[in-house]
Amino acid sequence: VQDVAHILDGACEQSLVLIDELGRSTSTQDGQAVCWAVCEALLAARALTLCTTHFTRLADLPALYPQARLY
Repeated sequence: VQDVAHILDGACEQSLVLIDELGRSTSTQDGQAVCWAVCEALLAARALTLCTTHFTRLADLPALYPQARLY
């Protein structure tokens, strides 16, 4: 949690953020909520971000945020 807070605190347009297995070791519902919130914060900061996760619910982000991409 401290690592994610540190990332979000410093994220800006010049940032490159790489996160592997965001939300790992959490329950499905908690993990999805954490991933969604972190992704929204990084989108708001306009930080270039690559994130891997096993939560397929995040595939809905591009529908709400045109700048988000799913690969």
